[in-house]
Amino acid sequence: KFIYKHEAHWPILQTIRKSGDGSRGEKDSGLSKQLRDAGNTAFTAREDDTALKCYNDALLAAPADPWDEQGEDMALALANRSALYFRQEKFVDCLTDTKLALKTGYPKHLKYKVYQRQAKCLVELKKLKEAKRSYLDAQNFLNFSKLSKELKYNVTNDIQTAIDEIAEKEETLSQDGQQEVVVVEPDDTTKLPSFPRNPKFPSLHKSLTVKYDSS
Repeated sequence: KFIYKHEAHWPILQTIRKSGDGSRGEKDSGLSKQLRDAGNTAFTAREDDTALKCYNDALLAAPADPWDEQGEDMALALANRSALYFRQEKFVDCLTDTKLALKTGYPKHLKYKVYQRQAKCLVELKKLKEAKRSYLDAQNFLNFSKLSKELKYNVTNDIQTAIDEIAEKEETLSQDGQQEVVVVEPDDTTKLPSFPRNPKFPSLHKSLTVKYDSS
């Protein structure tokens, strides 16, 4: 019943209906956006379970190119879910989603936000050098943002303050004779094989010939 109490949650019901009419698994950019919006409404209301359900369904509905692993709707849903994970202090999950969002086509003018979140995760995971790099990336991509001058100035100050705090932590570790523990994580991201695309049908190999037979 909780799904009915706000119209922003209704896209969830649409996916339930779709699952029963043989169209399960279809990709729909519009539905993916509706589900993200519903997730954002639930996130604001602190209904975390509903928000997670919406973001997961948004990912399932999001179109993506199977060849270059790009899909803006998918990247946006991943970034939304990363914000939820961060609030829940699931920093490893959050970090994974930020990396995937950046890899799969997150809009350039918004990337600074994901890099900021990624940096905060890395700080919580005590990976200070990586965190600093992410903050620097956030600074670079802030130049492509559509923020007003005032907001951009405020974000710039926030990022610089965070970088300065990391520098202080590194200095403290150095004075105490400690070093940051660098954990090398295996790259478990499966890379799809690279094939030359068919100019008329990008999802097919270029060697494939498609002919029309009127008979």
